[in-house]
Amino acid sequence: MKDYQAMYEKAKKEETVKRLSPTRIKLSEGDVIVGEFRGRTLLESTKKGMPDFYVYVFNTDNGPVQFPISQAFDKTQGDDLKTGGVYALRHGGYQQLDEKRQMKVIEVDIIDESEVEDQEVV
Repeated sequence: MKDYQAMYEKAKKEETVKRLSPTRIKLSEGDVIVGEFRGRTLLESTKKGMPDFYVYVFNTDNGPVQFPISQAFDKTQGDDLKTGGVYALRHGGYQQLDEKRQMKVIEVDIIDESEVEDQEVV
């Protein structure tokens, strides 16, 4: 009989464990995420009257991560991220829209699109 727990402990000690499930993170002002875009999933909002939103998944040097960005980003830039592309996303603070509302600013840099799946060249 195999001792799976011992196998796991040994792999952790030898640093050969690779995370399959993304770690949920929250982007704070100034944070930068650099990695390969794996996709996004639409989640239903749990708040009554609030619209649904996307959770974005990236493979990073520290393993896969997932996080929501903002509904404004979902509508304006979310479709621009291509699966397989390598991007740097930076939380650039907030832009005041009016006295009561502000919008999260996300700056996106393309690092490498050579592995992008089904990319249309214009």
